[in-house]
Amino acid sequence: MTEPEPMSPPVAEPQQEPVQEEPQTVVTPEPPAPEPAPEPVKEEPPVAVLQPKYGCVDAASGLKIRQHPSRNAASIGNAPNKARVELVRLTGDGSWWEVKYKGIDGYMFSEFVKASETGECGR
Repeated sequence: MTEPEPMSPPVAEPQQEPVQEEPQTVVTPEPPAPEPAPEPVKEEPPVAVLQPKYGCVDAASGLKIRQHPSRNAASIGNAPNKARVELVRLTGDGSWWEVKYKGIDGYMFSEFVKASETGECGR
């Protein structure tokens, strides 16, 4: 007969520690950030374009003063070469000066009127 095997002391089975589940975090997407308001447009004050006050006729035979800014408009006067005229305004296309000369208000072709800050025309 065989001897019974000695009994080994009971071995305690290691107890598993309870697994703690990590709390699940529910991620909700954030709404898109609102677009920033556009910067207000800073309006610059209009730049004053300094216009010369006087012009000098630069045409050897003088220059006609016309009723309207057109070569076909009636001639209402004539200014001799180197005459000083008062400049009122330049037309939008830049081809005619509105002028005043000896009581006549009319237009002169700008190619033959040279701006003069001082009004000195070399007469």
